[in-house]
Amino acid sequence: MADSKIAVLIPVFNNQKGLDITLRSIEANAIEGLEVVVVDDGSRPPIMLNTSLKQTVLVLEKNVGIVEGLNKGLEYIIEKDIPYIARVDADDIVVENRFAEQLNFLESHPDVGLVGSWVDMFTDKGSVFPLRFAETDHEIRNRMHISNPFQHPAVMYRTSVIKEIGYYRDDYPAAEDYEIFMRMLQVTKGHNIPKLLTRYYIGNPDSITNTSRSKQYKARLKIQCRYFDARNPYSYCGILITLLMLTMPVSLALWLKKLRARLLKTW
Repeated sequence: MADSKIAVLIPVFNNQKGLDITLRSIEANAIEGLEVVVVDDGSRPPIMLNTSLKQTVLVLEKNVGIVEGLNKGLEYIIEKDIPYIARVDADDIVVENRFAEQLNFLESHPDVGLVGSWVDMFTDKGSVFPLRFAETDHEIRNRMHISNPFQHPAVMYRTSVIKEIGYYRDDYPAAEDYEIFMRMLQVTKGHNIPKLLTRYYIGNPDSITNTSRSKQYKARLKIQCRYFDARNPYSYCGILITLLMLTMPVSLALWLKKLRARLLKTW
C-alpha cells in the first residue's frame, strides 16, 4: 500500500498565481496521508511548488489539454497505488474539513465510489451563487440525465473505480467530467455531502464566449444521447433542456442559472 492515501489531482497551465491560492487552501486543510499531484500541462515558465505538503509535479513537455493531463495524473496515482483521488483546479479554494469529510464518508460507505459536495461559485468580485447539488444516489441518477450533479473540482472518488471503467475520454470536449461520472455510476453509487466544501472560481462571467459554451452543450447533448434511457422521463427532459440552452443567449442562460440556484434546493 502506498504511503499516501489521498491524491489531490490538479492539472494546471500557465496559472502559477491561481495554483498558489489553491495550494494555500489545501495546506490549511491538509490531513494525514494527503499528497498533491500537480500536472504541469506545458506551462512557460514551468510551474513551481513551495508548500509543506507532500507533493509531486508531473511536467508535460507541451500543452496537451485537460483530458490528457488528467489521465497522466491518473496513471501516476494508479502506479503509486493511492486509493483515493480528490479533484481540485487552480484558482479554487478548499474549505475546512473537505478532505476529512469526503474520506470519512467513502470509508463508512463502501458501496459509494464518488462523493461531491455543494460549492460556492465566486468571481474576483466575490460570491455569485451557491450550487446545492442532489444528495442521494437515487436523486443523482435522475439528475444525471439533465445536467451534471457534481462539480468536478469538488469530488473525491476511488482509484479502484477508475481501474474498472478506464480514464477520461477526449471525445466530449468541456464535458469530460460529465461523461466519466456517467460511467462511474454504472459500477458504483454516488453522493453529495450537503455542505459547502469547495469554492469554485468562475472568473468573470461576462467573458464566457458563445463558442466555448456551445462546445460544452454539444458535448452534453452527445453524452445524453449515448446514455439515453427510454424508460426514464428525465432523459427526455435533459435533451430538451440542452437543446434550449444551445439556442439561448449567454446572458439569459447565466441569469436563469442564478435564478435556479436561488429558487431550488438542489442542482
